[in-house]
Amino acid sequence: MWPEGKEDAMPVITISRQHGTRASVVVSKLAEKTGLKVAYRRDVEERLRGIVGTFLARKFTTEAEPSFFDTIFYNMPLWRGLLCESVTSIAREGNVIIYGRGASVILRDVPGVIHVLIVGDREKRIRWISEKHGISHVEAEEVIDSIERKREGFYSHHFGERWPDPGKYDITLNPHNLGIERCADILVSLSKIESISDDFKRKGKREIERRFIRVSSENRIVLATGLDHNLFDVEVEDEGTVDITFYDVPADVREKAVEAVRAFHKNLKVLQTTAPLSKAKKEMMT
Repeated sequence: MWPEGKEDAMPVITISRQHGTRASVVVSKLAEKTGLKVAYRRDVEERLRGIVGTFLARKFTTEAEPSFFDTIFYNMPLWRGLLCESVTSIAREGNVIIYGRGASVILRDVPGVIHVLIVGDREKRIRWISEKHGISHVEAEEVIDSIERKREGFYSHHFGERWPDPGKYDITLNPHNLGIERCADILVSLSKIESISDDFKRKGKREIERRFIRVSSENRIVLATGLDHNLFDVEVEDEGTVDITFYDVPADVREKAVEAVRAFHKNLKVLQTTAPLSKAKKEMMT
Protein backbone atom coordinates (compact mmCIF):
# COMPACT_ATOMS: atom_id res chain seq x y z
CA MET A 1 0.00 0.00 0.00
CA TRP A 2 1.32 3.43 -0.98
CA PRO A 3 1.65 5.76 2.05
CA GLU A 4 -0.44 8.91 1.74
CA GLY A 5 0.34 12.37 3.10
CA LYS A 6 -2.06 14.72 4.83
CA GLU A 7 -4.97 15.80 2.65
CA ASP A 8 -4.82 19.37 3.95
CA ALA A 9 -1.09 19.77 3.33
CA MET A 10 -0.13 23.16 1.86
CA PRO A 11 2.61 23.44 -0.77
CA VAL A 12 6.16 23.13 0.51
CA ILE A 13 8.27 26.29 0.10
CA THR A 14 12.07 26.22 -0.20
CA ILE A 15 14.10 29.34 0.51
CA SER A 16 17.58 30.03 -0.87
CA ARG A 17 19.27 33.33 -0.19
CA GLN A 18 22.25 35.58 -0.66
CA HIS A 19 23.85 36.57 2.63
CA GLY A 20 22.72 39.87 4.09
CA THR A 21 19.29 39.95 2.41
CA ARG A 22 17.31 39.60 5.67
CA ALA A 23 15.87 36.37 4.30
CA SER A 24 15.39 34.94 7.79
CA VAL A 25 13.13 37.89 8.65
CA VAL A 26 11.06 37.28 5.50
CA VAL A 27 10.74 33.61 6.45
CA SER A 28 9.65 34.43 10.01
CA LYS A 29 7.02 36.84 8.68
CA LEU A 30 5.83 34.27 6.12
CA ALA A 31 5.51 31.60 8.82
CA GLU A 32 3.58 34.04 11.00
CA LYS A 33 1.13 34.84 8.19
CA THR A 34 0.58 31.24 7.00
CA GLY A 35 1.04 29.11 10.10
CA LEU A 36 3.67 27.06 8.25
CA LYS A 37 6.49 25.62 10.32
CA VAL A 38 10.08 26.43 9.34
CA ALA A 39 12.80 23.78 8.99
CA TYR A 40 16.21 25.26 9.74
CA ARG A 41 19.65 23.66 9.92
CA ARG A 42 18.98 22.26 13.40
CA ASP A 43 15.92 20.42 12.07
CA VAL A 44 17.96 18.79 9.31
CA GLU A 45 20.58 17.83 11.92
CA GLU A 46 17.93 16.29 14.14
CA ARG A 47 16.80 13.99 11.32
CA LEU A 48 20.38 13.06 10.51
CA ARG A 49 21.21 12.18 14.10
CA GLY A 50 18.75 9.34 13.93
CA ILE A 51 20.73 7.82 11.06
CA VAL A 52 24.39 8.56 11.63
CA GLY A 53 24.84 10.02 15.12
CA THR A 54 25.55 13.50 16.44
CA PHE A 55 29.11 13.93 15.14
CA LEU A 56 28.37 12.99 11.55
CA ALA A 57 25.09 14.91 11.56
CA ARG A 58 26.94 18.13 12.32
CA LYS A 59 29.59 17.28 9.76
CA PHE A 60 27.11 16.58 6.97
CA THR A 61 25.07 19.77 7.29
CA THR A 62 27.94 22.25 6.98
CA GLU A 63 27.46 24.27 3.79
CA ALA A 64 31.17 24.27 3.03
CA GLU A 65 33.51 22.84 0.43
CA PRO A 66 34.91 19.49 1.65
CA SER A 67 38.62 19.32 2.39
CA PHE A 68 40.89 16.71 0.82
CA PHE A 69 40.59 14.71 4.08
CA ASP A 70 36.81 14.74 3.85
CA THR A 71 36.82 13.68 0.22
CA ILE A 72 38.99 10.64 1.07
CA PHE A 73 37.31 9.59 4.30
CA TYR A 74 33.65 10.36 3.63
CA ASN A 75 31.37 8.69 1.12
CA MET A 76 30.03 11.65 -0.86
CA PRO A 77 27.15 9.77 -2.55
CA LEU A 78 26.07 8.60 0.91
CA TRP A 79 26.39 12.16 2.22
CA ARG A 80 24.05 13.41 -0.51
CA GLY A 81 21.70 10.52 0.13
CA LEU A 82 21.49 11.24 3.85
CA LEU A 83 20.85 14.93 3.24
CA CYS A 84 18.19 14.09 0.63
CA GLU A 85 16.52 11.68 3.05
CA SER A 86 16.47 14.29 5.79
CA VAL A 87 15.00 17.00 3.55
CA THR A 88 12.40 14.74 1.90
CA SER A 89 11.35 13.35 5.29
CA ILE A 90 10.61 16.92 6.39
CA ALA A 91 8.90 17.82 3.10
CA ARG A 92 6.64 14.73 3.10
CA GLU A 93 4.94 16.08 6.24
CA GLY A 94 3.83 19.17 4.30
CA ASN A 95 3.01 22.62 5.68
CA VAL A 96 6.67 23.60 5.88
CA ILE A 97 9.19 26.20 4.72
CA ILE A 98 12.63 24.64 4.27
CA TYR A 99 15.40 27.18 4.78
CA GLY A 100 18.51 26.38 2.76
CA ARG A 101 20.18 22.93 3.03
CA GLY A 102 20.01 22.38 -0.75
CA ALA A 103 16.25 21.81 -0.58
CA SER A 104 15.67 23.66 -3.85
CA VAL A 105 17.83 21.05 -5.64
CA ILE A 106 16.55 18.04 -3.72
CA LEU A 107 12.89 18.94 -4.34
CA ARG A 108 13.32 20.35 -7.84
CA ASP A 109 10.49 19.55 -10.29
CA VAL A 110 8.16 18.32 -7.54
CA PRO A 111 4.67 19.60 -8.52
CA GLY A 112 3.40 22.32 -6.21
CA VAL A 113 6.70 22.93 -4.40
CA ILE A 114 7.57 26.63 -4.55
CA HIS A 115 11.27 27.52 -4.87
CA VAL A 116 12.23 31.03 -3.75
CA LEU A 117 15.53 32.87 -4.17
CA ILE A 118 16.01 35.96 -2.00
CA VAL A 119 18.58 38.41 -3.35
CA GLY A 120 19.78 41.95 -2.76
CA ASP A 121 22.07 44.64 -4.09
CA ARG A 122 25.60 43.87 -2.89
CA GLU A 123 26.24 47.32 -1.44
CA LYS A 124 22.97 47.26 0.52
CA ARG A 125 23.79 43.82 1.86
CA ILE A 126 27.25 44.96 2.97
CA ARG A 127 25.77 48.02 4.67
CA TRP A 128 23.15 45.95 6.48
CA ILE A 129 25.72 43.39 7.74
CA SER A 130 27.99 46.24 8.85
CA GLU A 131 25.19 47.89 10.84
CA LYS A 132 23.83 44.63 12.27
CA HIS A 133 27.18 43.40 13.60
CA GLY A 134 28.85 46.75 14.25
CA ILE A 135 31.75 46.04 11.90
CA SER A 136 33.46 48.05 9.17
CA HIS A 137 32.42 48.10 5.52
CA VAL A 138 35.52 46.06 4.60
CA GLU A 139 34.86 43.48 7.33
CA ALA A 140 31.23 43.14 6.26
CA GLU A 141 32.33 42.62 2.68
CA GLU A 142 34.72 39.88 3.81
CA VAL A 143 31.94 38.17 5.79
CA ILE A 144 29.64 38.10 2.76
CA ASP A 145 32.39 36.87 0.42
CA SER A 146 33.47 34.13 2.82
CA ILE A 147 29.95 32.79 3.40
CA GLU A 148 29.04 32.89 -0.27
CA ARG A 149 32.26 31.12 -1.32
CA LYS A 150 31.35 28.31 1.08
CA ARG A 151 27.80 28.21 -0.25
CA GLU A 152 29.04 28.08 -3.84
CA GLY A 153 31.37 25.23 -2.87
CA PHE A 154 28.54 23.38 -1.17
CA TYR A 155 26.36 23.40 -4.30
CA SER A 156 29.24 22.75 -6.68
CA HIS A 157 30.73 19.78 -4.84
CA HIS A 158 27.56 18.10 -3.62
CA PHE A 159 25.11 18.83 -6.43
CA GLY A 160 27.37 19.78 -9.34
CA GLU A 161 25.58 23.11 -9.75
CA ARG A 162 26.44 26.78 -9.93
CA TRP A 163 24.94 28.91 -7.17
CA PRO A 164 22.93 31.06 -7.29
CA ASP A 165 21.20 30.36 -10.61
CA PRO A 166 17.98 32.45 -10.69
CA GLY A 167 16.63 30.41 -13.62
CA LYS A 168 16.20 27.39 -11.35
CA TYR A 169 13.83 29.15 -8.96
CA ASP A 170 10.14 29.97 -9.34
CA ILE A 171 10.44 33.49 -7.97
CA THR A 172 13.21 35.92 -6.98
CA LEU A 173 12.55 38.58 -4.35
CA ASN A 174 14.57 41.56 -3.13
CA PRO A 175 13.59 42.59 0.45
CA HIS A 176 15.87 45.64 0.36
CA ASN A 177 13.73 47.06 -2.46
CA LEU A 178 10.28 45.59 -1.79
CA GLY A 179 10.42 45.47 2.00
CA ILE A 180 9.95 42.49 4.32
CA GLU A 181 6.16 42.75 4.53
CA ARG A 182 5.60 42.89 0.77
CA CYS A 183 7.91 39.93 0.15
CA ALA A 184 6.04 37.86 2.72
CA ASP A 185 2.67 38.91 1.27
CA ILE A 186 3.75 37.92 -2.25
CA LEU A 187 4.72 34.46 -1.02
CA VAL A 188 1.47 34.10 0.93
CA SER A 189 -0.49 34.91 -2.23
CA LEU A 190 1.62 32.48 -4.27
CA SER A 191 1.05 29.64 -1.81
CA LYS A 192 -2.71 30.20 -2.00
CA ILE A 193 -2.99 29.89 -5.79
CA GLU A 194 -5.42 27.03 -6.21
CA SER A 195 -3.67 25.36 -9.14
CA ILE A 196 -0.37 25.22 -7.21
CA SER A 197 -2.08 23.82 -4.14
CA ASP A 198 -3.94 21.24 -6.26
CA ASP A 199 -0.71 20.21 -8.00
CA PHE A 200 0.90 19.58 -4.63
CA LYS A 201 -2.04 17.57 -3.29
CA ARG A 202 -2.53 15.47 -6.44
CA LYS A 203 1.06 14.96 -7.58
CA GLY A 204 3.60 16.65 -5.31
CA LYS A 205 3.00 14.64 -2.15
CA ARG A 206 3.24 11.39 -4.09
CA GLU A 207 6.48 12.45 -5.79
CA ILE A 208 8.06 13.48 -2.47
CA GLU A 209 7.04 10.12 -0.99
CA ARG A 210 8.57 8.31 -3.96
CA ARG A 211 11.85 10.22 -3.57
CA PHE A 212 11.90 9.58 0.18
CA ILE A 213 11.37 5.83 -0.27
CA ARG A 214 14.04 5.61 -2.97
CA VAL A 215 16.75 7.57 -1.18
CA SER A 216 16.07 6.04 2.25
CA SER A 217 16.27 2.58 0.66
CA GLU A 218 19.59 3.48 -0.99
CA ASN A 219 20.93 4.75 2.32
CA ARG A 220 19.89 1.59 4.20
CA ILE A 221 21.66 -0.54 1.60
CA VAL A 222 24.92 1.42 1.87
CA LEU A 223 24.81 1.64 5.67
CA ALA A 224 24.07 -2.09 6.00
CA THR A 225 26.52 -3.41 3.41
CA GLY A 226 28.96 -0.67 2.41
CA LEU A 227 28.08 -1.27 -1.25
CA ASP A 228 29.22 1.27 -3.83
CA HIS A 229 26.23 3.18 -5.26
CA ASN A 230 27.21 1.98 -8.73
CA LEU A 231 26.53 -1.63 -7.74
CA PHE A 232 22.78 -1.20 -7.37
CA ASP A 233 19.79 0.84 -8.53
CA VAL A 234 16.54 1.46 -6.66
CA GLU A 235 13.21 2.17 -8.36
CA VAL A 236 9.89 2.83 -6.64
CA GLU A 237 6.69 1.81 -8.41
CA ASP A 238 3.35 3.62 -8.09
CA GLU A 239 1.80 0.82 -6.07
CA GLY A 240 4.52 1.12 -3.43
CA THR A 241 6.89 -1.60 -4.59
CA VAL A 242 10.64 -1.11 -4.18
CA ASP A 243 12.63 -2.76 -7.01
CA ILE A 244 16.36 -3.19 -6.36
CA THR A 245 18.68 -4.20 -9.21
CA PHE A 246 22.08 -5.49 -8.11
CA TYR A 247 25.11 -5.59 -10.42
CA ASP A 248 27.57 -8.44 -9.76
CA VAL A 249 26.80 -8.45 -6.03
CA PRO A 250 27.18 -11.73 -4.05
CA ALA A 251 23.94 -13.36 -2.87
CA ASP A 252 24.67 -12.96 0.85
CA VAL A 253 25.30 -9.22 0.42
CA ARG A 254 22.11 -8.85 -1.65
CA GLU A 255 20.07 -10.54 1.08
CA LYS A 256 21.57 -8.31 3.74
CA ALA A 257 20.71 -5.23 1.67
CA VAL A 258 17.13 -6.34 0.99
CA GLU A 259 16.68 -7.19 4.66
CA ALA A 260 17.76 -3.67 5.67
CA VAL A 261 15.26 -2.06 3.27
CA ARG A 262 12.42 -4.34 4.40
CA ALA A 263 13.16 -3.58 8.04
CA PHE A 264 12.86 0.15 7.35
CA HIS A 265 9.91 0.04 4.94
CA LYS A 266 7.82 -2.60 6.67
CA ASN A 267 4.63 -1.83 4.71
CA LEU A 268 6.22 -1.93 1.26
CA LYS A 269 6.98 -4.81 -1.06
CA VAL A 270 10.72 -5.14 -1.76
CA LEU A 271 11.86 -7.07 -4.85
CA GLN A 272 15.33 -7.78 -6.17
CA THR A 273 16.83 -8.63 -9.56
CA THR A 274 20.39 -9.08 -10.75
CA ALA A 275 22.26 -7.88 -13.82
CA PRO A 276 25.86 -7.74 -15.04
CA LEU A 277 27.82 -4.58 -14.28
CA SER A 278 27.90 -2.37 -17.37
CA LYS A 279 31.08 -0.90 -18.82
CA ALA A 280 29.84 2.61 -17.97
CA LYS A 281 29.32 1.71 -14.31
CA LYS A 282 32.74 0.05 -14.15
CA GLU A 283 34.34 3.23 -15.48
CA MET A 284 32.51 5.31 -12.86
CA MET A 285 34.03 3.14 -10.12
CA THR A 286 37.62 3.52 -11.33
